Amino acid sequence: MLKSIFAALLVASLAFSMTACGSDKKPADNASVSDSADAAAPALTDEEYEEAVAGLATEMQDVQTKLSGVDQTDAEAVKAAIEEVKKPFADLAAVTPPEKYADAHAKIKSGCEAMIAYMDGAIALTENASPSEDDVKALTDSLTTAATDLAEGQQLMADAAAK
Repeated sequence: MLKSIFAALLVASLAFSMTACGSDKKPADNASVSDSADAAAPALTDEEYEEAVAGLATEMQDVQTKLSGVDQTDAEAVKAAIEEVKKPFADLAAVTPPEKYADAHAKIKSGCEAMIAYMDGAIALTENASPSEDDVKALTDSLTTAATDLAEGQQLMADAAAK
């Protein structure tokens, strides 16, 4: 079961990194993304938001490397690795986008939240030797929603950037 969870997590992270906005900019290493987790944070500029999305895509490209070193038979190591991978999704979901990207961010945020739900479900399944069909379906649904919403959000973002 752990190998299946890891495989799905890798597929999702690679899908996100491949559908990331086609920005040629490298994400800035600035604190504006994580600092914006505060609900009262001001909206990011267009450039800061584009960099935040590109930053998540870059981090997802690194997920495969992070996860490949984890012993997939060690449930505690799997849980720790998944918890680490959740942070970039939570950070991006928490930002306040510029008005130009509000619709795109709504989809991206939904995708990030679905990805976090997937990872939380995956962690729960590591503790359950025989998950029910409903548990597996909920996990699959979360992953499908995450992939769909992230891709749609990035398309909306590309459309908004082209205007």
